[in-house]
Amino acid sequence: MGGAGPVLLIQLKRIGDVLLCTPLVRALAADRPERRIFFLTEAPNREVLRGNPAIDEIVTLPDPMTTADWRRVRARLRALRPEWTIDCSGTPRSCLLARMSGAPVRVGFRVRLPRRWAYNRVVTPDRSKYTVDRRLDLVRALGVADRGFRPELFLDERDRAEADRLLRAAGFAPDA
Repeated sequence: MGGAGPVLLIQLKRIGDVLLCTPLVRALAADRPERRIFFLTEAPNREVLRGNPAIDEIVTLPDPMTTADWRRVRARLRALRPEWTIDCSGTPRSCLLARMSGAPVRVGFRVRLPRRWAYNRVVTPDRSKYTVDRRLDLVRALGVADRGFRPELFLDERDRAEADRLLRAAGFAPDA
């Protein structure tokens, strides 16, 4: 099925949902360490992904998007030349961006028509599963084994020091 080429992950909204996509990043990186991974999100969410060593580039959407912005974003996504695009949300905008990526393989959850045209691999979401497990079904559909459900947040020393300061101010002892 291929899969050594670049991958574009899409999760635009909700900072928590972006964090819950990090197990997919880990699975993709472990599957093929040479694989380049790009993550498309909105600007406020990029901080959750910052510092993740498996992500080669965080691509952010302008807000609001003008017609010229849509053209620039399309050109940027095409320049990434993703082999796979994985849409983790299935919103009208993320479906459009998945299609605009030009990836030969575009996977997403089964959504209502007319958005279904965005994908050529469709996963039926199992609502009985934990959110991360359900999202991991997207990479499993591409033959990638998961590496666990644990989301990951990478903090640099400045972020760690600020978190420790806030914990102390709240009366908690930071973990050693």
